[in-house]
Amino acid sequence: MTRRNPHALLLAVAVLLAAFHANAYADTEKAAFKPYKHKAGKLEILMPGTPKEDSSVEKTVAGDITLWQASVILSTKAYFVSYSDMPKSTWGGDTKKMLEGARDGAAERVKGKVVADRAIKLAGKYPGREFKVVVDKMELTQRVFLVEHRLYQVNMGCLAGGCTDAEVQAYLNSFKLAK
Repeated sequence: MTRRNPHALLLAVAVLLAAFHANAYADTEKAAFKPYKHKAGKLEILMPGTPKEDSSVEKTVAGDITLWQASVILSTKAYFVSYSDMPKSTWGGDTKKMLEGARDGAAERVKGKVVADRAIKLAGKYPGREFKVVVDKMELTQRVFLVEHRLYQVNMGCLAGGCTDAEVQAYLNSFKLAK
């Protein structure tokens, strides 16, 4: 049995990948990217088309956490941006361990393998991680950032070899905090 760190928010990547397979749209892969802003989430990003918004409550050892998400799912690619406000019980936690826990939890939940991982920063000051998880014929490149008590997630999923690094980085780099 794997012991989970109560301060690490385990990501809902399994749900995201399942949605990718179950709800693949017939939309063209050449959808035009346009700015998308979410005022309550204080975020903006370029998305291909109009994203579908939803939220769910995730049960964690730290307590219930509401996960808000916007997604665009195409036939071979999926784009996600999400955020969760962390429970007060996690506020004094080790940021590095929380982000590593998010990475490890993402890989574990989909029974995938982390094939790339690095520490990054958002806006030059907020800690984050970028990692790639490979499972079967899927590649998920994800960035997670901790901004005060909010965890942001930016993900791009592709069929293996279906995305170039430049394409993935362009999408991930388009994420920024809005005022």
